[in-house]
Amino acid sequence: MFFAINKRGFFAALMGLCLLMGAAQAQQVNIGMDTIDEIFSPVIEALSENDHKAADRELKKLRRSMSDSGDYHFLAGMITVLSMNDASTIRLPFLARRMRNQWNDALEKDPNHELAHLSLLQFHANAPGLVGGDSDKVAEHAARLHELNSIFRFQADIVLATLAEDTEAEEAAWLALFEGQPENLSARFNYIAERINDAEYAAALTQIHAVLAAVDSTDEEQQRLQDRIYYQWGKLAAESGTELEHGAKYLQLLLAENRVPEGMQPGWAQYRLAQIFLHQSNYEAAAELLAAAQHDAEHDANLKEVLANVERWCANNGIHSTSSGENSATC
Repeated sequence: MFFAINKRGFFAALMGLCLLMGAAQAQQVNIGMDTIDEIFSPVIEALSENDHKAADRELKKLRRSMSDSGDYHFLAGMITVLSMNDASTIRLPFLARRMRNQWNDALEKDPNHELAHLSLLQFHANAPGLVGGDSDKVAEHAARLHELNSIFRFQADIVLATLAEDTEAEEAAWLALFEGQPENLSARFNYIAERINDAEYAAALTQIHAVLAAVDSTDEEQQRLQDRIYYQWGKLAAESGTELEHGAKYLQLLLAENRVPEGMQPGWAQYRLAQIFLHQSNYEAAAELLAAAQHDAEHDANLKEVLANVERWCANNGIHSTSSGENSATC
């Protein structure tokens, strides 16, 4: 039994690492990739589309000419990151070690490879010790990023402060990042999402306003970011009971214009809007949204769970909708 418990915890930690490295990979495809040799453009394009098989095919075409470069081995590690999404739990430890080794190979070829230093810093900060996570390595890679005056030195400071559980230092590192990279709106989005998850709503709202003031809504990529911010504003309102009018407005806009962020079921926006209506005692409208969200819940276990919880809460508090028909629901 002791072994089984620790085995479950080990694989849970690995799955968490997969999610974190996947998020980091997505951000790094857009930030810092301009330092990668242009010959690797087809690889980067495939990575940006989350197609690790295509990326691997393109990288193999360059093995003979570019395998002595740091970029080659760094990108090999990024491909391994994406491949973890399709892997069984049994393969995860092997892939995690491969990923680490590929980034170490990148530094052997190029000791100043900033993206490899950042990736290894994130790996060692989050990987279980059994696959090579090492807190001392975190500090080493952070120090090297500072020596290089890297654009990633701010992220390094955030990781160090988080590991030390120093909330003041972490906040200072985030603010330094915003000041040093005012154009890095993706970093502000990450901060917003984290602060809302930690119920630090005032701090999140400050950066929501900052992003929306800076975003160019005529740019397709930035409009997608804007839509993600609109959802976060709705989530903030739903969970905090504040900003209800703004939260409802932007969730309704996302639903009406079919602009729910890519990769997210529309049911999540319906659920958040239902939460806002519950705050406003608009139980009938909330029930209609909860019923509509049930369709997406069949394909999303997390959404199904939160919908069941709110349905139980409504039932336990004697709150019912006057709606009737197949889409009616307890609210």
